[in-house]
Amino acid sequence: MRTEVRSPNPNARRGLAFHVILASFLIAPVVGLYVRHMERMRANRPTSEAFRQYLGRRGARLVVYSPELTLTGDDHRRNVWRQLALLRSKFDGLVIYRCDQNTQTLLEAASSLGYRAVLLTVWDPNSDYEVKTAAQLATRFEGQLSVAVSIGSEGLMEGRYTIEQMEHAAQQLRAETGGPVNVEVTTAEPWWLYMKQDDEARRLGNFGDFVSTNIHVVWDADIADPIDAAEWTADRAIEVQQRTRKVLLVREAGFPGGGESPRASAHFRFNRDMQAKFWAAWHERAANSPLPPIAAFEAIDNPQKDWQSFEGDWGLLSKDLRPYPAWDSFTDLPHASVAVSR
Repeated sequence: MRTEVRSPNPNARRGLAFHVILASFLIAPVVGLYVRHMERMRANRPTSEAFRQYLGRRGARLVVYSPELTLTGDDHRRNVWRQLALLRSKFDGLVIYRCDQNTQTLLEAASSLGYRAVLLTVWDPNSDYEVKTAAQLATRFEGQLSVAVSIGSEGLMEGRYTIEQMEHAAQQLRAETGGPVNVEVTTAEPWWLYMKQDDEARRLGNFGDFVSTNIHVVWDADIADPIDAAEWTADRAIEVQQRTRKVLLVREAGFPGGGESPRASAHFRFNRDMQAKFWAAWHERAANSPLPPIAAFEAIDNPQKDWQSFEGDWGLLSKDLRPYPAWDSFTDLPHASVAVSR
């Protein structure tokens, strides 16, 4: 029996192609309308106020936390839980400088341990990966933690990006974020950049939903006395708040516990007693007059920071979690977890 193989009908092929093209012309405008509708909905979403409300609570306690970068997998997870459990006895908010594949572990631990707020950082506003990771984390932990995102960190000072690139990243972040509200955003630059009399300072102060600034007496003043250093830090914070007229977080401030002053005009070494006196003086001033909330810089010594003799010695705790005298300057928080086995 002979089987006849027929060639496809060229007219049928042309008809199919015509219908595919026609469908694409009909569908494309509908898809475009839907995309624009979703963009308008996101633009019109209210912005969360959860993080700013946290900052407005008297006694909000934040600390800058950087996990051990040499650990991976289960070792990384166990180390994060162990460190954050101890820090939770003194602090209920975290400033984190990374948005990568390990950051979710940090937020899972923070949520389980009862932390209230986390400020994430997109180190490079031009990184789609970092922006999308921050958006995913903000969406994932909405309702569990008050999450805000810093678009950049001292990149204007260092010339790593522009305000226009920060603004674009903030728009991308909000477009990527799910949920009924937009995530709160800010950025972080040294205090003196907000105080300049130019258009960049004005735009910097207007950027985001609140201001966060780094105030380091170590770099910016020849003050060896830690009590005077705390007063100087508080005065600069108030100046930035008065200039910007926005909710302010002092995102980095503190006093190292070792090493030499980096200033050519200052010749002295830091020590742990000076560090403790700095924080005791800050707390005393805050108790007597309102000060903006501050993130203690930083939680744990980091020997990998070796570009200045003092940079590895900012910690309130040693690398093996031994408390320094400054640790006791922070009172214990009620109902805080102090040890968790994971």
